[in-house]
Amino acid sequence: MKTIPFLLLPILAGLTWLPVSPSSADAGVVLQTPLGSADAMDGAQSLPTSAGEVAVAQASLQTSLPAEAARTPEGLIRALYDMVSFDPGPEPDWEMFREVFLEDAILVFSPSRTHPMRVMDVDGFIQDWRDFFRDAGLADKGFYETIAALEVTEFGGMAHAFVIFEPRIGKEPPPRRMRGLDSIELSFDGERWWVAAITTDFEGPGKTIPERIGG
Repeated sequence: MKTIPFLLLPILAGLTWLPVSPSSADAGVVLQTPLGSADAMDGAQSLPTSAGEVAVAQASLQTSLPAEAARTPEGLIRALYDMVSFDPGPEPDWEMFREVFLEDAILVFSPSRTHPMRVMDVDGFIQDWRDFFRDAGLADKGFYETIAALEVTEFGGMAHAFVIFEPRIGKEPPPRRMRGLDSIELSFDGERWWVAAITTDFEGPGKTIPERIGG
């Protein structure tokens, strides 16, 4: 997939970071072929025959993102922030991260670490985040992003969320409090919710998150 973690670009430990944020199917796309479909019949000779083979085949069709996480916009959003919060050790599970987003999802950061505004697809975001992981030494320190406020508006198969978050490197409180605001667009395909877009900005001199959305 050519494509948003999710989510940040702050100045932490002397760096301006862009965290957030999986490849996924387009809304409405059938994710699993029913065994009674024509496609399934065409491949009938390769279908598993033993109970053990069936179990393995079913497991291979399952994604690592818990199904319950994508049943509501809030559940998917909270799962996303959990993915980019981690103790010292390996990087986040980027395959599971991809499963949060529509295939053509975008992430917009104002500013990013390198530009006044930067637009990325999911793969671009992951690469930027990996650079940050390396440069900031997160393998030894860990990274945490706390949701301070979450406001979701839902109508039919669409939803919008404002998320106020507080990022930090390591478990100790940062020298100064940092807050960012994510504007998240989500879509429902009849079975689960997907993130379609995320726009991120941070508080700074003369720029404070409006009180009406929890600021």
